[in-house]
Amino acid sequence: MSAGLRNRRIAFEQWGEAAETPPTDPLLAPGGDPLGPSRGWVRRFERWAHLRPETLREASQGGGLVATGFWRCEVLCDPETEAVTPEGWRVCMGAGGGRVFNIRSAADPDGCRRSIVMRLEQGVAT
Repeated sequence: MSAGLRNRRIAFEQWGEAAETPPTDPLLAPGGDPLGPSRGWVRRFERWAHLRPETLREASQGGGLVATGFWRCEVLCDPETEAVTPEGWRVCMGAGGGRVFNIRSAADPDGCRRSIVMRLEQGVAT
């Protein structure tokens, strides 16, 4: 894969404790939230990637069309991208997380630690 094919900047987000502390609610008991710390998607790092659609379709949901489908994503292998797993990670593309993709699989295709190939799904809940 040449450098010209990796022409999309994507962000990897991990489910975990929110980086920012939410404002304190004056109605809570002293000591903070009884349900524990806030959790959400936290942006961890960005990489250049090669994204290619595999199967795309449209579905009618709530009176509107929703685009769904599978994408193939290839990124260079490094310690951070190697740690990405389908459980607890997702990919965002665009400003402010415009497009969100759930990771369905992530693997080193040839075992040489050159690249990581992921199968992404767009338009569905995790």
